[in-house]
Parts: sequence; structure tokens; C-alpha cells
Amino acid sequence: MKFQADKDAIVIGAGLTGSLLSMYLAQEGLNVSIFELRPDLRKVDLPAGRSINMALSHRGISALQKVGLFEQIKKDLIPMKGRCIHLKGQDSLHQAYGVDKDHVIYSISRGLLNKILLEASEKFPNIEKKFQYRCQWMNYETNMLFVEDLDHGREHSFHPNTVLATDGAFSAIRKSMIRQTRFSFSQQYIEYGYKEITIPAQNGAHVLDPHALHIWPREQYMLIALPNVDGSFTCTLFLPYKGEHSFQKLNTVEDCKVFFDQEFPDLQEYAYDMAQQYVDHPIGDLLTLSSHPWNISGQSMLLGDAAHCMLPFFGQGMNAAFEDCVLLHKELEKHDFDFSKAYSEFWPQRKKDTDAISKMALDNFSEMRSRVRNPDFHKRKAIEHHLERIYPELYQSLYSKVSFSLQPYHKILDQELHQTMLIDQILEKNIDCSSPSTQLESMLRNIRKS
Repeated sequence: MKFQADKDAIVIGAGLTGSLLSMYLAQEGLNVSIFELRPDLRKVDLPAGRSINMALSHRGISALQKVGLFEQIKKDLIPMKGRCIHLKGQDSLHQAYGVDKDHVIYSISRGLLNKILLEASEKFPNIEKKFQYRCQWMNYETNMLFVEDLDHGREHSFHPNTVLATDGAFSAIRKSMIRQTRFSFSQQYIEYGYKEITIPAQNGAHVLDPHALHIWPREQYMLIALPNVDGSFTCTLFLPYKGEHSFQKLNTVEDCKVFFDQEFPDLQEYAYDMAQQYVDHPIGDLLTLSSHPWNISGQSMLLGDAAHCMLPFFGQGMNAAFEDCVLLHKELEKHDFDFSKAYSEFWPQRKKDTDAISKMALDNFSEMRSRVRNPDFHKRKAIEHHLERIYPELYQSLYSKVSFSLQPYHKILDQELHQTMLIDQILEKNIDCSSPSTQLESMLRNIRKS
């Protein structure tokens, strides 16, 4: 493809965000070249054990709908209506995500969704994809981008109109931006990692409820399971690196068998080789990062994990990245594709939101592995459920606002303190929330004013 000086864009990374972003740009008539370090995922087998299943919710769905893709992928999605909490030695508990029938999130394999997006981009003749091309660096003084063709061992340089970096937490473009003055960057690894384990289908069917996200909370660690369309489940075990039950201590198949027998006995009959899978699969790290600014003039822009990598515990990493594409596209249209103006207006406001959801994701880790074991937690959830059902125009839970609305994340977080105080008052005064009352309505209207 020949570059046109005022009608070209380079996207670094053909993962979920880059593939979707390229279509947003291409449908506006831009010539888009994507450079991807990995081979074409449609032509190679994906390595086992490193990809957390994705939970697609309203923000991601809305982004896919705008390029006509949601209906196309529906057959590959499994709706999850709520959590199924597997407490040790007790019956499992079911907790609905919301009160409306459309309050569901969808499970899909990351690899499968990436393949679908790559294939969908083929309908745009103005998208060119280059696989096994490593982005080396960008020279901002000369506005030159340097990439290496790994197949042929050659370096290429480009003078692009703009570069959009969707190359993940270890972004090469961000490393080049760090060399510029007044660029701030921080990253933090938490003391946990993860391993993946597959529960196979039995006779082509799911062995657990396929319409729930399953959680085995164990205070200091947890296991979750998301359904796949082939009848299997992708499980993710989150463990600390050090401690009694940790990656440091669990190294052999024998040790793992004892651990799984003690902590997850209900799973052993479904995945007899859990211990072997654990030993065979690599440990995935968990980190959060923050950076600013996200752009250097109109020359380059960070999106998705390259700008705001977050923990996976609210299921919003992909959804937030897809929403990045929508909101950036809106700014580009507003400024007639003046990249410098659009980038400069987009990122400061968006960073408020991604900082907020990053905080909520970390908080939700404590909820999933620990607080869901507490009876008081379930009392609070029951109150929220009643309030959402009886007063839908006055009350939405934190989870509903994050997962089933397009409200800005930072506004949701700002409202949460008031909603927490409201639930505290209801519990303290022992107010009946199962039916409407003037007292409840008055309390709800007061927090909406605050």
C-alpha cells in the first residue's frame, strides 16, 4: 500500500484493540497499515495457558455494534446472568448481575474474538496487515517510525501522518514517548499471578451451569471459570507468589493434587488432570500501569493497555479499550480528523475514567476472593437488588453502572461513596427494602442530589 501524506495511519498491534480501531479508521476512508509482532493468529495454534477468557459487556458491545460486528459474533458468545459462588463445604450461591433480562455479560475466548476481528477487517481494502513486524522505536524529532521485518531480517522506516499504539502493556511506542520530556509513567505488579486450567466438556455438554461466571473464593486466593461454546470451561487460578498456598510452594503434580483435593474437591471429577495442567502451564503476571500524556502532538497516541493496563477483576480491560476506540473516533470526527487537536482533547478526560476503573478493578479482587464469603456481603447485595428492581430510575448498583451502561467510569466511582453510605443506613435502621416506601424513596432522591 502506498502512503498518502494526509490520509494514512499506522496502528501498532493487531490484538483486540488494534483490530477494532483499524476498522473505525478505515470506514472513514483512511489508509491503515497494522504492524503486529506475532504471526497471524488465524494461521497458527495459540499457546495454551496464557489468555484469560474475555467478559464482553455493554461498553464493548456498543463499540462492536458501531462497526456492525456484534450480531456477527453472537453465535460465539455465551451469556452469563450472574455469579455462581462455590463456598467450601456449602451449597453454591447464585447472585444475579442485575434485575433486567438484558443484564448479562458474555463469555468469549480472547483468541477466537481476535480471529473474528482480524477476519472482519478483511472487508476493508484500505487496511493492510503486516505480521511478524517488530516496532523498534519512533524518532519524534524526524517523525520517523522504525520497524523490523522478522521474516526477512530487514528494517523499514516510515514517515506516517500518525501512529496509534495498541501494542499492549509493554508498548514499544510508549517506550519511545518516555524519552520525551515531561512524560510520566508508572507500573505496579501485584503479589498475585495466574494459571489457566481447562475443564473439558462431557459428551459435548457443560458440566457446570453455562450461564454463570463461577467463583471459588478462598480468602487469599481464588479460582474462576468461564464457559466456552464447545462445552468446556476456561478456569483461571489466581495465587500469590509467596505464602502457604502459592506458586512458590506448589511446584509438583503431587503437591498440586493435594491442594486441589483440599480446596476444590468439587472440580476433581470434572478435570482429573488439573494438577498436571497446573504444572504444564506458565504463570501469567498481573499488573496495572498509568501514563500521561497519551499523545505526542498528532504524531502518536496510546490506547488500551498501552495507555492504561488494568487488572482483570472487573472484566473491563477489553471493554474500556473498545470504548477508547469509540470516544477517540468521536473526537476525530469533531475535529475533522485533525489528529493533534483530537488527541489533546481526548486523553485528559478519558484518563479520569481509566484511572477510576483501574481502582475499581483492584477493589473487586478483594470482593471476589474474600468478601463474597461474608453473609453481610450478601445482605448488601440483596438490598441493592431490591432497590434496582423497585426504583430503577433512582438506583443502579456499581456493577450495573459499570457493566450495563455507558456512564463515565469516574462519575460512577464518585457516586459510589454515597451509595455505600445509603446501604449502611438501611442496614443500621433495619429498613425493609422488599417493597416501596416513602422513606426509601426520600433517601434515594437525597443521594441523587449529593
